[in-house]
Amino acid sequence: MTPPWFTSPLIFAGHWEPLAFRIRRGGQRSDEAQRYAREHSDEAIRAMKDAGVNFVITHFDKGFGPEVLAADLPLLRDWVRRLHENGVRVGAYIRYDNLVPEAFPQSQEWLSQTAFGDSSAILWQSYRRSACPTHPDHHAHIESLIGIALHDLKVDLIHMDGFWMGNEAWACHCDRCVASFRAYLAARYPTPEAAIERFGHPRIENIRPPVYRLPDNNLSLAEPVKDPAAQEWLNWRVETLAALARRFSAYTHAQNPKAVFEVNSLIPIGYNNAFYWGFELPTLVPAVQAFWTEDDHWAGWRADGVLISRLREFKIGRTLGAKVFSYQRGKTEKELILSLLQSAAFNRGDLGMLGSPLLAEEPLYATKRAFTQWYAKHQRRFAPAPSVSSDTSASPSASVSASPSVSLSAFQSAADVAVWRSQRTLAYNSTSAHRSVILTEQALIQGKIAFDIIYDDGLKDLSRYRVLVLPNVEILDDEQIRLLTDFVRAGGGLVATELTSLYDEWRRLRPDFALRDLFGKNALLDLGDFWQKPTTAARYNASYVQNPVGSGRVAYIPNLLTRRAADYTGVIGEEPYRFGTEQWENPLNATDLLNAIRWAAGGLLAAEVEAPEGVAIELLTQPDGTLLLHLLNYKLDAPVPEAKIRLRLPVGKRVTRASLLTYPAESEIESPFTQTGVTLKATLPAFEQYAFLILE
Repeated sequence: MTPPWFTSPLIFAGHWEPLAFRIRRGGQRSDEAQRYAREHSDEAIRAMKDAGVNFVITHFDKGFGPEVLAADLPLLRDWVRRLHENGVRVGAYIRYDNLVPEAFPQSQEWLSQTAFGDSSAILWQSYRRSACPTHPDHHAHIESLIGIALHDLKVDLIHMDGFWMGNEAWACHCDRCVASFRAYLAARYPTPEAAIERFGHPRIENIRPPVYRLPDNNLSLAEPVKDPAAQEWLNWRVETLAALARRFSAYTHAQNPKAVFEVNSLIPIGYNNAFYWGFELPTLVPAVQAFWTEDDHWAGWRADGVLISRLREFKIGRTLGAKVFSYQRGKTEKELILSLLQSAAFNRGDLGMLGSPLLAEEPLYATKRAFTQWYAKHQRRFAPAPSVSSDTSASPSASVSASPSVSLSAFQSAADVAVWRSQRTLAYNSTSAHRSVILTEQALIQGKIAFDIIYDDGLKDLSRYRVLVLPNVEILDDEQIRLLTDFVRAGGGLVATELTSLYDEWRRLRPDFALRDLFGKNALLDLGDFWQKPTTAARYNASYVQNPVGSGRVAYIPNLLTRRAADYTGVIGEEPYRFGTEQWENPLNATDLLNAIRWAAGGLLAAEVEAPEGVAIELLTQPDGTLLLHLLNYKLDAPVPEAKIRLRLPVGKRVTRASLLTYPAESEIESPFTQTGVTLKATLPAFEQYAFLILE
């Protein structure tokens, strides 16, 4: 159950490094102890409150053991008490994968053991060692920390950092992990016949996890992931971590049913988290109520015409029903405001982390305070309008005010296009599949298409979408093929690119596209041979294939074209290959992709926006039918002269009032519009950074 306070927009500060860690890490300031004291001062609380902060994640445990923690507890008890007295919710930081044996000798027995017999360091800091993911004593230790945080400190949230299985290059291969892996294989392939089909022999008890750290066995040799044992090891790691999430979440809620359990596994955008780190976000929910994003997707417009944003992460959070925690950053006032507006518009009103408790000492404090004051005046437009609950929620302090009772799903996407992030495709291909999904999403973002990101479970109910986009979804199983075929034959639109459907669920090459009946004969395929990978094209050198199927429409795009050739050499090693922001671009044939989507829809999309490049949109709906259209201009020095809007409304909906809010306007203004049938048209006047159209 999500407590009411957590459904309201969060504006927070954080400091998760205890003083012992700062000293042991080195590089701290000479006045670190004095700064540490100021972080816990009443002055810090007042400054945070003045900037709208309603939530703080505080340091608690970084793996130094009970002796260091006991010394910190008096300070922490007082700190949490004073925050609660000031109406601020509190989360406690626990680093899951991190142990410091030199300060915590007992933990030596819990360390991971790589295939070469050593334990691995965390972030190249040799005093920090990684924990074995299957050691029961370590699991019990984590639960004891959760209990102390909830019962002694009386915090409202458990923030578990480093929640993953460790990098594949130095994964734990201890006897316990190997035995657990083999038991997993035996359960999945219980008969000799099943084992032979999968591995070529029945002796599952002898299979070991793959090893990658030898100079002649780099991770690059595992691209794509096609070794059956490597695939199953990946699956075991993902499912093991998901089970741990359920365990720790259940323990948290058993101690306090109104507490929140949140993890930082990162939100992978452009890299293979399943292979490298052993987790998939969809497997962690509903045990996890929030995730973090920390990648360098700082809001802006690059000089080469590429929009950089966190729209993907925020869309993923909405799909999974979890909050997304993010940092706010800007070197200038304009950059910071753009970042704040991005979170307000696209992250369900959660502004995220403004800084440390020493907020007033950090750059652009006045800008943050002014923005949150503007936001507070208009918050009801960005987040669900609450009804007050008598529940004082998780806090033990009566002085923490009652929270509104609302649902994280109260504001839903009104998009009629979805992009499928195929979990198995992205788990068994660390390079081209991730590149394709980023390029596809980039084309839709810069093309001002309202769209959702869905995962495998989303295929079970596609009724709300008119078009589903499959960006190089190489792997399909039989059930997924059936669901996609049924969607098209029921009138849905499908747009697929590149090698979509060419492999089965074990990434075995098929003799032809599994979706050949949908793609039609004009989608050309050359399977290649041992030396040459499969290639694709469209007959008659067309930019893409159009194929009506019953009452549905299918478009096939053989390639996504870019200015820079794909280059994966030298980037797959012990560190993950990332299709990072420096490689993002809008495909050269983005217009073909957008036209294919519009053709597959068979008419006007939910939102069509004519505005200069650099504008991104989001279309939402409230339970009462109110439509919300956000337009954010990522080009800081190029105001938008006007924006022409066309919306496809639900059948029977009549809009009676349109209001427009821009930043930093103090109030909304009436916005003229026309409605003919299900089509609404409006022209928005000039705005610099942000326009918000509300249709009631």
